[in-house]
Amino acid sequence: HQDGDQFMSVQLLGTLKLEGMSDKGIEIGEASGLAWSEQRNLLLVVSNDGYLFHLRPVFDASGILTSVALTGAFPLLGDDNRQLARAWRDAEGLALIQRGETEHVLISFEGRHRVDEFDTEGHWITNHGLPELLADAQFQSKNKGMEALAQHPHYGILTSTELPPEGTSWREQSIYSLDGKHHWRIERSRLADASVVGMDISPEGDVILLERSFESILQPIATSLYRVKLTEKCSNTNTLCEKQLIARFRSDQGWNIDNFEGVTRVGKLGYFMISDNNRFWMQRTLLSHFKLVEGDAPSENP
Repeated sequence: HQDGDQFMSVQLLGTLKLEGMSDKGIEIGEASGLAWSEQRNLLLVVSNDGYLFHLRPVFDASGILTSVALTGAFPLLGDDNRQLARAWRDAEGLALIQRGETEHVLISFEGRHRVDEFDTEGHWITNHGLPELLADAQFQSKNKGMEALAQHPHYGILTSTELPPEGTSWREQSIYSLDGKHHWRIERSRLADASVVGMDISPEGDVILLERSFESILQPIATSLYRVKLTEKCSNTNTLCEKQLIARFRSDQGWNIDNFEGVTRVGKLGYFMISDNNRFWMQRTLLSHFKLVEGDAPSENP
């Protein structure tokens, strides 16, 4: 497939490899979360090793991503204004929030599972408590906890865990509102090691969910995008929310993909995805741009 082509329910608008890009000696890598600032035309990226990056994308007249500039790199700081200790800096999800005329970010962390608020240059502001279902949860491991984060216009901050917590159904995943008022359940993909790794919100208020299936570097990797319809009917009940496949990219079917972990919306229909290279020479940091388009609903068959 070429830039501009439609695949399943997305139009492909360019993928770039971010290689050797650094600011103040901090090289971009281990990207795990994305957020788009419409106000500043800026893409914010958070990394597993505790940095916040600012990227400025450039598009051609047809909306194809042609280049990107790294305009800033900032370590995440604690309340003592020092860089977060290693055990506290495993950042995963990222969401942009508005505080008056100022933009802040919320970041979800694994290891020390929590959601903290920072300014856009990495200065810590406050902690946000977790809902009871997550505050008391036992995760599959310290690296399989607080993963995805998004700002919903009606339900506020939403989050999801990478894998179902201990004691919950292995066949289901959940989306939680951070205020504890809502808990939605969705069917988990049947792909091996299917994990929620990112999400954002469509203009209609649906969750655009990014899922990864990755067992080892010796096995094919699959990146799946879903639309999840959040309703009051499937909130705080045993009713599963509607979950529809948008597109699935598999490395064993010729797709140039890697360990995609972050997704964010740009405008009404545009989205970015970014991959985590784990700072490992065999992996890459890829930034992909695409647009949701009308099309027949793809089959969920693996």
